[in-house]
Amino acid sequence: MQFGAIGLSIKMNIFTMCCCFVFGINYLLLYAAFTHSDIGKSISVISFIDGIGGIITLVILLVLSYLSYAKINYKIFGIFTLATNFILTSICTISSSINVFSPIINKTFLYLIVEIFNSSLPPSNFFVFFNLSYSLSSQHTTFYITGCSFGTLLACILGYAEIPEFVAFSIVALFSLVGLILVIILFIFTPQIYDFLKCQERITYQEEYISLDDPLPKYNVLRIFKTIIKEMKNSLITIFCCYYIAIYLVPRFINPVQRYFNCYKDDMNYDENNYYYQFIQLVGLLYYAGDVIGRFVEIFTKPPIKIVLIASIINVLIATITILPIYFGTAGNISHAIIAEKVMLGYAPLLGLVNGFIVACAIEYSISHVEPRLAVAVVLLFLYLGIFAGDISQLLTSGLDLYLSSSQKDCSPTFV
Repeated sequence: MQFGAIGLSIKMNIFTMCCCFVFGINYLLLYAAFTHSDIGKSISVISFIDGIGGIITLVILLVLSYLSYAKINYKIFGIFTLATNFILTSICTISSSINVFSPIINKTFLYLIVEIFNSSLPPSNFFVFFNLSYSLSSQHTTFYITGCSFGTLLACILGYAEIPEFVAFSIVALFSLVGLILVIILFIFTPQIYDFLKCQERITYQEEYISLDDPLPKYNVLRIFKTIIKEMKNSLITIFCCYYIAIYLVPRFINPVQRYFNCYKDDMNYDENNYYYQFIQLVGLLYYAGDVIGRFVEIFTKPPIKIVLIASIINVLIATITILPIYFGTAGNISHAIIAEKVMLGYAPLLGLVNGFIVACAIEYSISHVEPRLAVAVVLLFLYLGIFAGDISQLLTSGLDLYLSSSQKDCSPTFV
């Protein structure tokens, strides 16, 4: 197997792989830091803002990608994305520092404002740096998508350690600064690296993207879009399934004590409250640790795409029919919930390992025969469709759970 990008030295390949990993870390790190902060119910609002902003940005990038006359300057776009990310993390760091001495800033309101601007950055990051990583080599792609998961794992570690917000955001800002410096080095001072992306600034449609039975005058954007989706259908369905099940079940439904915690946290003393909170954080941390390992393992081996597709569907079915019954079956009985939570300490990393490996394989296969600029936009589309479907399923299931348990003093649903 070829190591790294053709034409680059071993040292440059290793350096650029590390750069791709750092770019991946910055994909969701700031958003994940928000969701692991102590901001209570505002987490749902931040998630909603992130989803709306991400979808709007996705639509814009998707349209631009398929317009042959639209030039995308990845150099400016990439530097702007990470520069904005660093500015936003610096704002959070400075505000948390000020609040240490005098809590004059409403951090929840500030985080909501920051997230409005931050919501467009994850799809922008993926659009630029996933394209860069795949244009270099399959190993670079693995390092990037592993970095994406590691960013969330890092936020989980910071939340579980319960370190001061100023220190947590300082660490996030440090990764943002390193990413900004690296992208400037790669895109400005090493033109041989940017040349891998430069050819994607303008797209030239080629015959392999279109059915050869169609006469040339009928070539159009919609036809190209449909052909590429057909070419990538196995990978796209797999990506959708993996992100759907991850967003649907994690972190709420893989934590049986989460429901008890939500119902009774106002009546708990601090020690008891913190005990359940630590459980919830640890299970999430272990899930993302498994996800990181699973994504990285893909660099050594991957099964055929049809096997990956079947595995993703089986993974969705098994995860759903095992986790949801455990979650609902232990509701209202805290002793049972704690036992189930301890079981999840072993099951969550396995679930993350399998899901991470499958999604890494699917992403790796997704653009093996398609122009990166066209393929990345479609991968991003199905990734967000999976996230959106997972969010909707979680909201509906959570709403049903709340409705059935609202009249019960012990928070147990009527059918348990």
